[in-house]
Amino acid sequence: NNNNISKAVMTGYVEIDAISDEFLEELNEYFNELIVVVNGKPRFFIRYVNGDNTLLHKYATSLGDNAIDPIESGIIGIPVMEGTEDTRYTYRQWSNLPTNIQKPQNIIALYTEIYRVRFIDGNDKVIYEEWVEENNSATDPVLAGYAGAPVKTSDSQYTYAWIGWDVEFNNITAPLDIYAVFNQILRQYTVRFKNSGIIIQDT
Repeated sequence: NNNNISKAVMTGYVEIDAISDEFLEELNEYFNELIVVVNGKPRFFIRYVNGDNTLLHKYATSLGDNAIDPIESGIIGIPVMEGTEDTRYTYRQWSNLPTNIQKPQNIIALYTEIYRVRFIDGNDKVIYEEWVEENNSATDPVLAGYAGAPVKTSDSQYTYAWIGWDVEFNNITAPLDIYAVFNQILRQYTVRFKNSGIIIQDT
């Protein structure tokens, strides 16, 4: 289509009596539409990659074969992926394990994301923290008895009464800080008028 491309597009079949796995993989990578037929049977490379695209396992297979599960087969251990200070990952499954393989394929390790949820009081103190799987609900620490009612230090004008949280937390989709919400209550003071130490009026 008169466009520049980074590598040639090769389709069809090439027949060969023998080929090393290394060369077969190279052909698969550069010409993934080209079918390599070895001794009358098409051969492909199947690659298992992590969520960050690092290679976990690879092997050559033939047309019509079913992909193996290298974890169940004991070839590799359960994949892991490094998390961050507020997100963790646990392996869930492969993106697909194709049957009747027709071409080279990448099979990707999928992970369940687990997010840090923090409940913070009126003094910016974390009173409860938990890790919640994606799309699950966090636990209200006050209702569950894991923490007392949040507090906020009174000032010269107001005292504060906790009334709830600033956001909903029944469908966690990212790390979340949840802040306590307070009612402001105007402080009242007693004023005494004295004469020679004797109270003559309270207000």
